[in-house]
Amino acid sequence: MSNNSEHIDVLIALVLSGEANAEQVREVELWKQASEGNRAYFEEMQQVFVSVQSTDTNEYEVDAAWEKVKLNLNDSRVVKLKSKHFYESTWFRIAAVLLVVVGVSWMLFVNQSVNMLALNSSEKVLQDTMPDGSIITLNKHSIIHYSDDFGKKNRRVVLKGEAYFNVVHDEQIPFVVETNGVFIKDIGTAFNVSTNNDSSEVTVIVEEGEVYFYRSTGEGIYLKKGESAIYNRRNGSISKLDKLPMNVTAYRDGILNFNNTPMSDVAIAISKLYGVNVIADEKIANCKLTVRFENESLETVLSIISETLGLEVKHQDANIVFSGNTCN
Repeated sequence: MSNNSEHIDVLIALVLSGEANAEQVREVELWKQASEGNRAYFEEMQQVFVSVQSTDTNEYEVDAAWEKVKLNLNDSRVVKLKSKHFYESTWFRIAAVLLVVVGVSWMLFVNQSVNMLALNSSEKVLQDTMPDGSIITLNKHSIIHYSDDFGKKNRRVVLKGEAYFNVVHDEQIPFVVETNGVFIKDIGTAFNVSTNNDSSEVTVIVEEGEVYFYRSTGEGIYLKKGESAIYNRRNGSISKLDKLPMNVTAYRDGILNFNNTPMSDVAIAISKLYGVNVIADEKIANCKLTVRFENESLETVLSIISETLGLEVKHQDANIVFSGNTCN
């Protein structure tokens, strides 16, 4: 089953039994469109459900089967329903029983025939070419999971951390990135996806083409070249950013470009690229810097900045501190 939603079995049951609302119907439709395997699974369930409806169903047998299913479901598959009437719906229980019985068999088949692979950058930035020709650059301490049939029936990856995607477009098999409960669908593009340290935010920056940045419900926004957006996991919102973040992809090309940038932001960018903790003290935090670095060593960067602004660079414990009484 696709990782799009852990509760997809229940959603399919809702749709087939006519109990689903518009949002749930849309989620199932998006899930079906994600791969041919998903579509085939849904159609199989639909056929089984229709065949059951055409026969004389014994209420007692359905109840007994439903109780057996509930006893055999593990915690990850149990969904609490608010409506008692809905929970006791005969057709919903028929659908749920069928989906679980057939679905478990389907899942066993998938688990036997599909292996999950991973790209793990560990301590170094990693670049790799996927089976479809798409190029992925993983920032340090990032990982991507994908199935061994990637490029054949699906082009779906799950990201933890940060990565740059240069995607080979294929309308028949969309390239989809999943991270922290949101999805980024390629529409012929190159884009960067990053999460913050506590995984409460996901930022997407589009360098070429267009993407659709959306939640599991299907709600989202389109982003074109030069646009960016952020997902706030705490309130579930996705919103465009007014200003394109600078130096986000420096880990990929080694370029730091500052244009009248406050030293507080400069320190953050250097920290992220070189994996050190750089601080600009309060007195010079608002000093502005305009300079471009391309694949320079940390020592060179620190030296040029200190000379340009007349600052002092101190190593204090594990920190590198820019300090001074004023800025040149």
